[in-house]
Amino acid sequence: MKQLHETKHAWISDEDVERALTFLRDKAPHIADAKAELEKAKHMLKHIKALVMSQHANLAVGAQEREAYASDKYRDQVFKIGEATKEYELLAAQREAAATKITTWQTMNANWRAMKL
Repeated sequence: MKQLHETKHAWISDEDVERALTFLRDKAPHIADAKAELEKAKHMLKHIKALVMSQHANLAVGAQEREAYASDKYRDQVFKIGEATKEYELLAAQREAAATKITTWQTMNANWRAMKL
C-alpha cells in the first residue's frame, strides 16, 4: 500500500510549513504598519474635510461639505486610502493563506497518524 505522501495527492511539506511560519513571523510588523497607515489615512480624510470646510466658513454647512468633497486634497486622500487598503488587504490575505497552510498541514498529519494506527 502506498503512503499518502507517495501518492499524487497534494502534500504540504515541513519546508512549506517552515516558510509559512517564517512569513507569519517576519511579516507581522509589516502587516501592523500597513494597518496603522490605513487607519491614519482614514482619519486624515476627516482632518482634510474639516480644514477645507473651515476655508469656506462663510457658506452654509452643506456648501462647506460640497467644497470639501470637491477639493483636490480630499480626492488625493481618498486615493491614498485606496492604496493603503490595497497594501493591508494583500498582506492580510497572504497572512491568512500562510495560516491556512499550517492548519491544513496539521490536519493532514493528524489524519496520517490516524491512518497508520
